[in-house]
Amino acid sequence: TVAKLTADLPALQTAQTAAQTANNEATAAQAAAKQTFDAKQAAMKEFAEVLAKAQAASAKLPQDAELAATTQKLKVRGDQLTAEAAEAQKVLTAKDEALKGAAAQLTAATAAVTANTTQAAALTQQIPALEAQQAPAAEKAKADAAALDALARKIPDELTDAMMGLSPQSPQGG
Repeated sequence: TVAKLTADLPALQTAQTAAQTANNEATAAQAAAKQTFDAKQAAMKEFAEVLAKAQAASAKLPQDAELAATTQKLKVRGDQLTAEAAEAQKVLTAKDEALKGAAAQLTAATAAVTANTTQAAALTQQIPALEAQQAPAAEKAKADAAALDALARKIPDELTDAMMGLSPQSPQGG
């Protein structure tokens, strides 16, 4: 009914608003994770170039212990950056999935609000036609009740008349 649809609408709209908020938050979290991942990727690329140059210099000067130690520190830091980038990728993947879930919930909530509003509008449009039919139907029901009442009053009189017209049968015996 229109009343039920109207009563349900605020809860549906609240769910839609909550889904929109969750979707906005998931979008922001995913964007932040993407930015972090992209920054780690860019740093890794540049760092790989520095490390490659340091390794090349170490290869040209194998007797330089300080250069070898610095190159080793760079390699350790490069491994750390690789691990950090892998972790950032995991976080980004998780945020992508969370965003997909939030988007699906928002889509479902929006569809529920739309369906409710559409049904309520369709039923509301039927109200004038139904109201227009109500008065004639009530008049017909009143007329039918009056006719039934008249028939109900008439039946006992007709039964009495019919009974009067019957002659009692004499018992036949033998």
